[in-house]
Amino acid sequence: MNHKQPMATLQLSTSAEDSEGERLLLSLNRLGTPKARSTRPHQLTQPVRRRFVRDGEVPIEYAGRHEPPAPASDSDEALASLRAELAAEQAAREEAEQALSAAKTSNRSLQTRVGHMELELEEMRRRAQRAAAEAAEAADAVRRLEARPPRIAKAVIVADEGDEEDEADGPQPVKWWLKK
Repeated sequence: MNHKQPMATLQLSTSAEDSEGERLLLSLNRLGTPKARSTRPHQLTQPVRRRFVRDGEVPIEYAGRHEPPAPASDSDEALASLRAELAAEQAAREEAEQALSAAKTSNRSLQTRVGHMELELEEMRRRAQRAAAEAAEAADAVRRLEARPPRIAKAVIVADEGDEEDEADGPQPVKWWLKK
C-alpha cells in the first residue's frame, strides 16, 4: 500500500446496530491517512456487544476471471448435461473396446492363416525340390543312354551239316538266335 496517497474512506450506514461498523470505519480511515483522527473518542471506550455475521447477510462478489456460480436451475441443467456427456463418453469407450477386441480377434485369425500359408509354401518348395531332383536324375539317365552306342544284334548263320537234302529244297531260315 502506498502511504503517500490517501486511501479512500469507507462509507457505512450509521445506526444503533452499526457501532462496530463505525469503529471499523474509523480504524480504516486512520490507517489510510495519518492525519485523520477519530471525531468520537467516547464511543471507542464503551463496551461493544459483538455480533457475528450469519449466512446470507453479506453479499459475495467474486473478483477475477472466474465466472460467478450459476443459479441452482442452471447448475441442474449443467449437471444433467455433464451426465449426458459422461454417458456418451462411456458408450463411446465401450464401442471402442468392442472394436479393439474384434480387431485383435481378426489379427489373430489372419496371423494363423499366414502361418498355415507359410507351412504350405514350405511343403510346396520341398515338393518342387524333389521333383527337380527326380527330373535331373531322369535327364542324366537319358543322357547316359544317348551317349552309349546302340546295340545291334549279330546274326550268326549256322549251317546244318547233316541234312543235305533239305538244302536242295530251298533256302532254309537262318537261326540267328543260336551262337556258335
